[in-house]
Amino acid sequence: MKTTEKKEPEIKLYGIPIWCHHHCGKMGIEKTESSLLKLAGSAAFLEIVNPTLFSGKRYWKVLWEILFAVEEKVNGQVLFSDAHLRAAFGLSNEMKVSSDWLLEKYGGDVAAQGCFIRYQQFLNIPGPGTGNDGDPNISIEINEEMKNAIAALLLTKSVAN
Repeated sequence: MKTTEKKEPEIKLYGIPIWCHHHCGKMGIEKTESSLLKLAGSAAFLEIVNPTLFSGKRYWKVLWEILFAVEEKVNGQVLFSDAHLRAAFGLSNEMKVSSDWLLEKYGGDVAAQGCFIRYQQFLNIPGPGTGNDGDPNISIEINEEMKNAIAALLLTKSVAN
C-alpha cells in the first residue's frame, strides 16, 4: 500500500528524469517468445526470462548488460514477481510493498528497492542512477509495444523447475 504522495523527479533535457540515461529511448524489442522478452539498444540489452517458482510464487529473471567501451561493461540480474513486471512496465502503479523512501528521495510513480524505479514511461532497473555514461543501471523508455509484450509474458503458464 502506498503511503507517500507522488513526487516529481528532477527533470533534465527532453523531459527525462535526472536518474535516467538519455539513451533510454534507443531500447526496443529485439525478441519475444512465450517465456522470454529481449529489449536491446546499441550498447545495452535487457532479458526477462524463465519464470521460476520460489515459495509458491512465480518470479522472472531480469538480466541486463551495458557496454561502456570495447572491454568495459557491467551486467546484473534481479528477480521480478508478476506484480513487479506490471508496475515496472506501466501496466500498474501499485506495489504491495512499495519503496516510498526511493520515491521521496528521487521522485517517481512507483518503485521497489533493488528492482526498479519508474516515472511515467521512464524505467530504471535496478534503481535510480546518475543518468550519465558509466551508470550501471539500465534505463528504458517504455512504449506501447513493450507494454503489450509484458502483458503477453504475464499470460505464460509455464514455470521452470
